[in-house]
Amino acid sequence: MTGGEVKTLGWMELLQLADSALPAGGFAFSNGLESLAKLGQLPSLSAFEAYLQSYLEQVVQGELAFLNSFMRSYRGEDGEPLAIVAEEWNAFLTAPSSRRASLSQGRAWLQLAKVFDPAAETEVRERLSQAGNESQFHFLPVFALVLAALGASGSQVRTLFLHISLRDQISSAIRLGLVGSLQGQALHRNQVNLCVTLERNSESLDFRQAVKSTPLLELAQNHHERLYSRLFQS
Repeated sequence: MTGGEVKTLGWMELLQLADSALPAGGFAFSNGLESLAKLGQLPSLSAFEAYLQSYLEQVVQGELAFLNSFMRSYRGEDGEPLAIVAEEWNAFLTAPSSRRASLSQGRAWLQLAKVFDPAAETEVRERLSQAGNESQFHFLPVFALVLAALGASGSQVRTLFLHISLRDQISSAIRLGLVGSLQGQALHRNQVNLCVTLERNSESLDFRQAVKSTPLLELAQNHHERLYSRLFQS
């Protein structure tokens, strides 16, 4: 943020950022869902719904905890320097396919930032370059810093991240044939109240509290590259 200017992100901008038409790359990745499906771990609609709940809880306990810290570091609020948080997030991503997906989406979001505010893109790139190796621009820090530079509140950023995470999983399930389009939308609607609760309860989290609570999902992410045929990159 330059010149002491205080920005705010309006609803129209937020809706555009949440739109599936945004070329952010998320639809190329299933984040372990394809592997779980082909291993027979999601045999029914109820099993997939239970998986979605576990997935969203993992997003909160892992990604949102780091996301909060990235936002606070950007704003100079109480917390660790950006370089420390970025280094810890880099270490937190262990699955090779997840790391590649993260870097690919990070590059996509930097390109998107140019459309919304070229100055914000330049600032985010400079801050992350100062924090470490530019080749390690992962999706989560880029997402958090770009949204912060555009003037989004912490609640807006957490809500948007949860929405994107849920939307992409349901879209992956539809393309894998696990659910139909209408079933997918019904599942999305059924998870809304959970997402609202999770967002409210995650405000105080930071990266020191981040945990991986779904080991089966992480195993599935690591197994993805062993699949004979794949619809998704990860």
